[in-house]
Amino acid sequence: GDRPKVYLNLNKVICILTLVCLLDRQKKIMGKEEENTSTSLPIIFYNKRKVIYMSETITVTGKAKLSMPPDTICVNLLMETIRDTYEETMEASTKSLNMLREVLKSEGFEKKDIITKKFVVDLEYDTYKDHDFVKKKIVGFKCCHFMKIEFPIDGKRLSRIVSLFTICPVCLDFSIHYMIGDMEQAKNNLLEKAVMDSRNKAQLIARASGVEIGKVQSINYSWEENKVFYEQVKYSRETICEQAICYTEDNLDIEPDVLELTDVVTITYNILS
Repeated sequence: GDRPKVYLNLNKVICILTLVCLLDRQKKIMGKEEENTSTSLPIIFYNKRKVIYMSETITVTGKAKLSMPPDTICVNLLMETIRDTYEETMEASTKSLNMLREVLKSEGFEKKDIITKKFVVDLEYDTYKDHDFVKKKIVGFKCCHFMKIEFPIDGKRLSRIVSLFTICPVCLDFSIHYMIGDMEQAKNNLLEKAVMDSRNKAQLIARASGVEIGKVQSINYSWEENKVFYEQVKYSRETICEQAICYTEDNLDIEPDVLELTDVVTITYNILS
């Protein structure tokens, strides 16, 4: 009788032969590297006309740099109070704080705007020499009150505030910094640029290598807080008085330099071949 006719789909035959070759390759790899437990063998999946090696990856580090003009002034304040007893120290510190609030009130700062960063009360010592030994004795209590005020960049307002500090009866040290107000938005923009840079580099390498990149396998990222403060001026009350600095509204009308932020993210992509 007639022999049965066999119809073969050429595409299926090619795919089957490809898988056979790949399985043979995988067996050879297993034979050569069975003693190396740290080596991961490729896991093979067939999807339409592409064979995916899940263990074949490319790792690319994306970098981003962002330059932004500062939009906020931060004035850090340190108020120190020393008295013989703890009660006297706390009472004097409270009195000084109230005087400082009254002084800053004239420039529109409310009580809630003067933010406490740290408040420390400790013993105050004095050293003296006893024969061949240096000793120390308690002479009272010292209170250190660290505060800050922030406001949009305004050189004339800053000059008026510094002038107030020179006539304020409170023992006060201060430093002036320029910063970015909305730091979260800046960090998000920076991270987005770093991720895009990583993917662009990965695609460029893949095209040059004749392959395609697939889905993201892993992301290694750790935000390290950048120093985004540009310290322009740092004065103490004593320095101002000694140098007899007289501040006018134009003295501190400064144009600060731009602030630069950098960020890095490392992403691993699967390779499609």
